[in-house]
Amino acid sequence: MALKPAFSTMACPEWTLEQVVTAAAEHEFAGVEFRTFGHGASQLACDPALTDAEKVQAVCRRAGVGMAGLATGATLEAPVFPPVIGDLRIFNPHRVVQEAKHYIELCHDIGAPSVRVFGFRIPGRERRSAVTRRVAERLGRLCDHARNRDVYVHIENGGSFPHASDLADLLDRVNSPLLRATYDIATGAQVGDDPAESVRLLGARLGMLRVRDHRRGTPVPLGEGEAPNREAVEVAAALGLDAWVTYTWPRLWKHELPGASDVLPGVSRMLYEWAASTPATANDAAA
Repeated sequence: MALKPAFSTMACPEWTLEQVVTAAAEHEFAGVEFRTFGHGASQLACDPALTDAEKVQAVCRRAGVGMAGLATGATLEAPVFPPVIGDLRIFNPHRVVQEAKHYIELCHDIGAPSVRVFGFRIPGRERRSAVTRRVAERLGRLCDHARNRDVYVHIENGGSFPHASDLADLLDRVNSPLLRATYDIATGAQVGDDPAESVRLLGARLGMLRVRDHRRGTPVPLGEGEAPNREAVEVAAALGLDAWVTYTWPRLWKHELPGASDVLPGVSRMLYEWAASTPATANDAAA
């Protein structure tokens, strides 16, 4: 099966690297998406930036668990202002790209296949067209940096770029084989995206489907909420896409939620079942 189930370490910020991969193997996930805040950060005990790269690879290899990718909070929309000399504050227009390049290096070092970034919000009164051009130019520079490093750059929908069509536009502008999309199904659905059409639009350029569920805005376990996750997964499977399907449980941001041990059991089995089903919409997609 081309679709591979994974979970994000956002679900388990207190777990060590060993606990993460042990749980992934126990619950039959093919891989793990590692959230990172970079070197010196303390938000996640399993942040691969805090561990020797060879150890990260060895721990995953021993458990037979793959790496779905490296998820970052890097955004590419920051405007370029003239330097403010009076108080010695000089804006570095390349800072956002440099930050993302560091993540690409970390991704390469640990052997993860991709690094996730965002476009995110259009600042102030800037024109959308100008911000989109800037994000696309920076994505292109990241793809150039990723070349010869066995790393794909993933752009995820969110902020001012919530639609699958927003991702498709950026992919078209950059036109690099190293750029792929991570599509958050719930984010797209909240702004009116049709899940099946979104998957069809992104097609083979879709590197990851992000699945999470909610009911009236509150996170709930997968399959218990309103997000159209199943339809998107079924269509992706019918199209034969080679992509990760990554479950995200936002306990990193919402500490009051149940722990990963309570929500991970059964998730990979559910994803496998969705990918194996062939409803009418999925058959139409494959036609």
